[in-house]
Amino acid sequence: MFPFIQIIILLFFCSAILFLISNAKLRTVISVILSAFFSLECCSLYYGGSLIDYKFYQHFNFNDVSKSIWFLWKEAIFLIVFTIVVFLLFKFIYTRFNTKIKKTFVIVIALISFILLNISDSVFNNIYKIFKLNTVAEVTLDNALSNLKIDEKDYVYAKDLKAEKGKNIVVISLESYERGFLEDDLKKLTPNLNAFKNKYSFFNMNQGDGSEWTTGSMYTYLTGTPMFFKGQGNSIFQNAVASKITGISHVLDKAGYNQLYLIGNPEFSGVNDLLKTYGIKHFEQSYYDEKYGKQSFGVHDFDLFTEAKEQVLDLNNKNAPFALYLSTISTHLPNGKYDERMEKHISKKETDFEFMIASVDFMIQDFIKFLDTKGILENTTFYIFPDHLIMGNSINVLEKMDKENRSLFLLSNANKENLSTIKASQAIEQIDLPRIILEGAEIKHNAKFLTDYIKGDKKAFIENNKKKILALNEASISINGFNKDFKISLKDFKDSLTVNTIKLKTNDNSLQFETDSLSIDDYRYHFFVFDEHMRVKHYKRKNDKGFSNHLDDRVNIVLDIKDVNRVNVFIRKGGLISKAKRYFTNEIEILKEDLEDLKLLEEYDFKSETIVENKYFKVNNTEGTFYVTSASNLGSISSVPSSIVLNNRKLKISKGLNIIQLDNPSWTQLFKTDNVSVNKLIKRIRQLKQENSRFIIVADNVEEIGSHELRVELKELGLNKLKSIHKGYAYISYFENGVFVEQMDDETLFSQINITQDDKYKSQINTIKKDPTRFIAHAGGAVDGNTYTNSLEALNYNYSRGFKYFELDIIKTIDNHFVAAHDWGKWKKDNFFKPEDTITLKTFRSVKNKGKYSPLSMVEINAWFKNHKDAVLVTDKVNTPKEFADTFVDKNRLRMELFSKKAIIEANSNNIKCLAAPKVFKGLNISQKIKLIEDLNIKYITVSRKSIISNKTYYTSLKDKGVKIYAYNISFDKWKDESYTVLNEMEFIYGIYADNWNFN
Repeated sequence: MFPFIQIIILLFFCSAILFLISNAKLRTVISVILSAFFSLECCSLYYGGSLIDYKFYQHFNFNDVSKSIWFLWKEAIFLIVFTIVVFLLFKFIYTRFNTKIKKTFVIVIALISFILLNISDSVFNNIYKIFKLNTVAEVTLDNALSNLKIDEKDYVYAKDLKAEKGKNIVVISLESYERGFLEDDLKKLTPNLNAFKNKYSFFNMNQGDGSEWTTGSMYTYLTGTPMFFKGQGNSIFQNAVASKITGISHVLDKAGYNQLYLIGNPEFSGVNDLLKTYGIKHFEQSYYDEKYGKQSFGVHDFDLFTEAKEQVLDLNNKNAPFALYLSTISTHLPNGKYDERMEKHISKKETDFEFMIASVDFMIQDFIKFLDTKGILENTTFYIFPDHLIMGNSINVLEKMDKENRSLFLLSNANKENLSTIKASQAIEQIDLPRIILEGAEIKHNAKFLTDYIKGDKKAFIENNKKKILALNEASISINGFNKDFKISLKDFKDSLTVNTIKLKTNDNSLQFETDSLSIDDYRYHFFVFDEHMRVKHYKRKNDKGFSNHLDDRVNIVLDIKDVNRVNVFIRKGGLISKAKRYFTNEIEILKEDLEDLKLLEEYDFKSETIVENKYFKVNNTEGTFYVTSASNLGSISSVPSSIVLNNRKLKISKGLNIIQLDNPSWTQLFKTDNVSVNKLIKRIRQLKQENSRFIIVADNVEEIGSHELRVELKELGLNKLKSIHKGYAYISYFENGVFVEQMDDETLFSQINITQDDKYKSQINTIKKDPTRFIAHAGGAVDGNTYTNSLEALNYNYSRGFKYFELDIIKTIDNHFVAAHDWGKWKKDNFFKPEDTITLKTFRSVKNKGKYSPLSMVEINAWFKNHKDAVLVTDKVNTPKEFADTFVDKNRLRMELFSKKAIIEANSNNIKCLAAPKVFKGLNISQKIKLIEDLNIKYITVSRKSIISNKTYYTSLKDKGVKIYAYNISFDKWKDESYTVLNEMEFIYGIYADNWNFN
């Protein structure tokens, strides 16, 4: 009741303020501001359950709002309309009553309402609390601990942890899935969780401040600390690489656990950065988008649990315990994320939200049963709990709950005897979760969490110490970014050559690394690793020069501290090393131009790919400069991994002698320096010389060549330096026009080689580029930059560009008519239909897809192909060849991708040309696949482009047999679009499914 009274008082206050403003223009501006503020307060109360508070502030940022707008668009529209209505209401009140109310009375109303809006937990008081939290003074970590009455000497940092492995861990955090769903009228929706409740340990859990939203809950159960921070959502951990607050991931890492977090939308509210900060492996959003289809809110829980089954099997097969974390989404506001696939498991419910409650209940039971069936559950402790209560009052299901006793819960198969943290008949708190999770999994450790230091009422402690907890959180996070010039200050040098601190500074930002007052004699080299944004990602001290460089990082800075007065600085960016800068001072200034002067090879941003022994790997065969690095393995401070780079593509060279051929086909081959391998190397070199090919030989961590006879043969070939190579030396040679140019050194070598394509290769590529039989317009091809439209506009546009083969996704309407659409879920979402809506042919034909693209039923498809007699239709999705072919205008211009042996046999008997999808060959080895292709006389197959690298021999053998292979999943990987595939992979396949292609 109190919040509603506050809303009424706020209405009076806003009206009074407008009465006191005489200037019409100013009053209009202020009225707009007050209308928006009043609407946001109402929105927070209705959808969040409280007046604007810290929780609302955390979510009210551009990143979260922009990502939420796609599934809260109705609410967003309502907010805008409501704001306009409030503005008009304020205008009406002023116009109607301005001349009738005395100004003195208005001032009294304004003052009284202002006072009432500032009492505890009121409108302005809550905003003041947010302001106070964001202005908390920064303190050091030891002071932050001390302010919370925590003795720093008693606190166990990650580096001091001791932990022994126990059972595997599975944590399932449920979106808004509070205890009430297991009770009263709603327990019929959760039969499985209720069965678990009776079978396993079940505890009530209170929702805590700083933990009442998804990311806050996640942070709390990972660290045992409420998530109070300055800043909002995605910005909090954006510049962080580590946290000094000991979390559950630190303990598990120390005990040797493999950790993986599965969440369908890791980019929402800074989850990505939070997990990176705590070193928990997780997948990027692109991984889920590519595998399960892009959804604005992230993947459905059905897909999340499917992924969990795959990953838990993989984790279980590794020789280490694991911790698997899952966060669900299906029961999110405002009405759940409806998934029609669950209709075969769950009966219709009163609302979509209740349907998804029951669906999640089923999915949890199914997953736990899966763990049991696979023999994993017996050595695994699972924990199931909600992330927070349902926010706001907008969900009808709240009417079926006990509103006075709402809470969270914890359900686990952990032995109660191991849970010493939990006291009988007493509800647990969210901050208790890390200790409970570790105890229940029988992990022995010495970690301490915030809950261990609180005596008495924990909820009251958090309420009374929010600012101190925020100061602790802020002090724990490292490390800020440095995007401009910065200084490295080495201060407090002692006679014993001890460095007390190393400090990096830029403008007003500074970052201090404690060296524990260790002697420079013990740690001479200080390594700083930066990412592309100049954020320090890693800091390490060593006495030897050898350093494991991070391939993805753009900049490494190495300090070589010779003595008190002399420091050498090495800077590496990309694949280049700057010459050492020598400083005779204890303050080193590194300017931005120092980094630019390194003349970076190219601004590439990619993952390296390792060349595996006895495997071929094509290089991006385009004209340009070919960069080669051969690393010395003699402890050189400038050592980087051996690699080759060409046009944004980087390959890590394998240990041994690597040949990289630059002519068509481009490939690499690895040889070791044992007699057998070097003998093969010599034969290969002779062959390449006879063919007058261009090639490079690169060494990585080689041994000396032991055979005198082989050394003589290498000399005869013109490889004078290679014949006498020393162990660990760097070596690069380049052969062109009958001559070897050799380099060998005990320091890392860098070489630039300019290459051009040979005329024969250019001719082959140009022929492929212009051949329309090799390019299938994917889903009709892209139009206006949009893919998957399956539209008339796509057919017309891509036909005009030269395409002759057109793929369409064929599915059926509810009244059994074929139409072109990728799937109903996407089509309904794109066209603002509800998931439960049924689509007839009439409805489908009446809708412009995405508001602009003409739909294709069989009427339109047949008409178009009748008018374009050189065009060929390629189908996807449909697996009934005769039924579909009978509806198509010209069976001779039809190619159907089919997904079963039965369908292919049906197609053959009806003279329908088909492409066999990968599903046809599932579970078969290569010889069985080839036999099936021969038995069924299959002439075309489809494959994922991602499969090419591991199936080159198989695909080559199929091409030799006349089978034409078309690859899909083009442009799913960065850099690997249509052009990349044509230039690099057409020797293994025949054609591709293309969104875009220029036949000119």
